[in-house]
Amino acid sequence: MNANGTGVDLRSDWTRMAGADLPLEVASVFPATEGFSEKRSAKRRAKLLAGVRPVLRRALEPEERILFAARAMQYSPGEFMASGMLVAQLSNQVALVATDRRLLVLFVDSKNRPKDLKNQIRYSEIRRVKSGGFLGSRYSVETLDRKTLIFIGIPRKDAKRLASAMPAPRLDAPKAPGRGLEHLCPACLRVVPGQVGSVVTCPNGACRIPFRSPRKAAWLSFLVPGLGDLYLRHHFFGTLEFVGSIVLLCMAVFLLLAEAPKSASDAGAAWTVAALLVLAPRIVDYALTLHMGRKGIVPLSWQPAPRGVAEGAPIEPRAAKPLPAFPVWARALFILGALAAAGTGWAAYRSAQTNRTLLAACERAQKGDGEAAWKLWEQYGKSGARSNDDRARFGLALYRGGDLEGGDSVLTGLSTADKGLVEEINAFIEKLKTASNDYQAGRQALLKGEDDAAEAALDRAIAFYRTLPRTPLPKSRRQALAELAGELLAPPPTEEDVAAAAHLLEKAEALPDGDARDRIAKNRLALLRGGQAVDAAAFASGDLASFYVTWHVLALEGRARLATTSAELAAIGQEAEKLTPAELGRLPESVRDVARARRLALMAAGGRPVEAPAELLRVAAELAESQGWNDAAAAIRGVPAKEPARASN
Repeated sequence: MNANGTGVDLRSDWTRMAGADLPLEVASVFPATEGFSEKRSAKRRAKLLAGVRPVLRRALEPEERILFAARAMQYSPGEFMASGMLVAQLSNQVALVATDRRLLVLFVDSKNRPKDLKNQIRYSEIRRVKSGGFLGSRYSVETLDRKTLIFIGIPRKDAKRLASAMPAPRLDAPKAPGRGLEHLCPACLRVVPGQVGSVVTCPNGACRIPFRSPRKAAWLSFLVPGLGDLYLRHHFFGTLEFVGSIVLLCMAVFLLLAEAPKSASDAGAAWTVAALLVLAPRIVDYALTLHMGRKGIVPLSWQPAPRGVAEGAPIEPRAAKPLPAFPVWARALFILGALAAAGTGWAAYRSAQTNRTLLAACERAQKGDGEAAWKLWEQYGKSGARSNDDRARFGLALYRGGDLEGGDSVLTGLSTADKGLVEEINAFIEKLKTASNDYQAGRQALLKGEDDAAEAALDRAIAFYRTLPRTPLPKSRRQALAELAGELLAPPPTEEDVAAAAHLLEKAEALPDGDARDRIAKNRLALLRGGQAVDAAAFASGDLASFYVTWHVLALEGRARLATTSAELAAIGQEAEKLTPAELGRLPESVRDVARARRLALMAAGGRPVEAPAELLRVAAELAESQGWNDAAAAIRGVPAKEPARASN
């Protein structure tokens, strides 16, 4: 090309580049030859016409002349939002070719090569044309049926020149339904009447190629997002949608198999999110694919369809130039997608099996079955590292089951966890503190004789304690009275303690829901008053493991008071020795050291060796003397004090 030649020379060069056999109105197609930007624009226009030249040669009617051409993007707000700006731009590049009779809308790729969709608007069907928008890059055509086609990305001067090639506005023209954009057969470029999909084969008897169905494409996309777009030969867009849908499907599978079993509350949320991940892209892609399928006609085959072929019927297998329903490489894509979903499902299933162990541990813990819960928790730990959320979930279940010490041990040192779990744990701890304060206030009111205040406070605390199956705290007002009486009767009781305990047990007698605590306390009271136990077997009855260990100690003290042989005392000493420091360590701080000393006194009374710090040995010796076990007291005083542990340098 002679870039420095005259205007005539430049137009001749551009015409040859576009195609000398095209019927161009050269002065209109290349209106300016001066200026760097005008020359670049003209050269781009020539290349655009050269790209669509094969289509134009077949599409143009006799004596039809080309007035102007421009590259643009067809714009649809819904499509751009649903598919994304970049994908929509790649899928909607068009060549706008204005002739002296119509506006041809030919979809092209980035190299100006024609794609399947080819449409036209007759000037007789145009109501008005507008150009403008940001930097003049918007061009719109309103047809007589009051529909507007919007094109963006056109240089300002090109948009104005396209508009000037159109007829004058006809704002007074009546509305004419169905008269506007016309779809052209991709093979013969004749008009195919009606909406895309309403005609299954080209009505031109010399062509009769079959068309692809937009509705079938939409249902394929609903089945597997992206599948309908591949069917419509939108390969790049379809691949993106397919890969995205597989990713979302894998996420949904993982949620259902791996996350939902963690807890009943998580299951509903997991199902909801999974349903959205599966259904939302299918619903959106159904509508989007239907819209894209109706933008123009896509051929199913370049070979004429057999006479009488119906929509969806297979094309004659002997056709010379069949177009595959899906690209050959799509099979590999489908296989990889299926493998990805299956692999995720298998991994999620394995994870779900592990999570079910955690769920079972939490369920057992919440029901108060601590032994089974801890075994499952240990089993769950062997499958991998426990997360902070796992610890929070199990600790909360232990709390709700009443294993407060176990819950503390699991949650100690926990740094961060799911916000919802942390809020539930904090709410439980707050309720427990409130109940503990009410319980202590009620006990103090009982000792002061303020029965009404005591009952109100105790009832509030007991209502919460009843929700904790494993806790040793009382679950009824009678049990609360017996609990306090048992503490008063622990050695060495004063006369005031004995009188207060007797009063509490007398009040408890009239209340329901008694247990082994009040039976042990009654017999202990009888022994302290110098009599005999009403029911000596009460000291060995009841599920003492469900109470604080102090009741086990109190029962052993009652049995020791009734023992008549050294063998009986030896058995009691052995049983006291089995009470572990961990059990005693879980007692409230106010009674913990005294309980340890009482255990030492029982062990010494049974002839068992004892070892403890000096202060604890002193208290144990005093308690043994108060029980009348002078030999045990002497043995305790003869034990060398245990030295405190020293920190090594």
